[in-house]
Order: sequence, then C-alpha cells, then structure tokens
Amino acid sequence: NISAQNVAGAGARGCAPCLAGHEVAPDGSSCHRCPVGHSSAGGGAACAACASGYAAAEGAAACVACGPGLRSAGAAARCEPVPMLAAKNFVGASTGPQWDLQAIARAWHGNAT
Repeated sequence: NISAQNVAGAGARGCAPCLAGHEVAPDGSSCHRCPVGHSSAGGGAACAACASGYAAAEGAAACVACGPGLRSAGAAARCEPVPMLAAKNFVGASTGPQWDLQAIARAWHGNAT
C-alpha cells in the first residue's frame, strides 16, 4: 500500500500554513526557515529584514529590540555593545573608548534586553 498526503491530486484539502519563523519557498511547495536577521509571523508572510536596532536568529518569529548599551545594523543576527564616550584619566589624558561591560555580557549570553 502507498499512501500520499498533502499531494496535489491525491485528495489533499489544502496546504497547511507556514509556521512562525518560516516563509513559503519560491516554488510554493514547502516552507523554509527565515535567515538570520529576518523574521516572519508565519502563515503566508514572507521573511522581512530586521530594522536597525533589532536582531533575530535563524527561524525567528519576530525581531528583538536591542537593549540599552547595544546596537545593530539592519538584518543583524545579534546586537553588539556600543562603546561609551571616551573617558579621561585623573591627569586629563584620554584613556580611549570605554565599554559598557554589562552590555557586553548581555550580548555574549544572547540577551538583547
């Protein structure tokens, strides 16, 4: 016995919608995951690039806003720390850019907020 399910002409009643984080393949025969930096609510929605200040992993249902001290370019896989303003040492010389260590820790552990 051979059984065919969800095949055109084999008695399928219709196609199942794509899950969140997926979009319909160009040939319309299947769903595939959204690439990094993109998201989709599913159904028939196409994957859309995340705006600046947002990021998404592969297969994301929604882009996640970067938290305080973090930033991203458009279509980013993750948020990165923003350097703080240059600081002066006690004699007035510049010590170079200072980093927000809490933001670095959040980015390292994958927490955007």
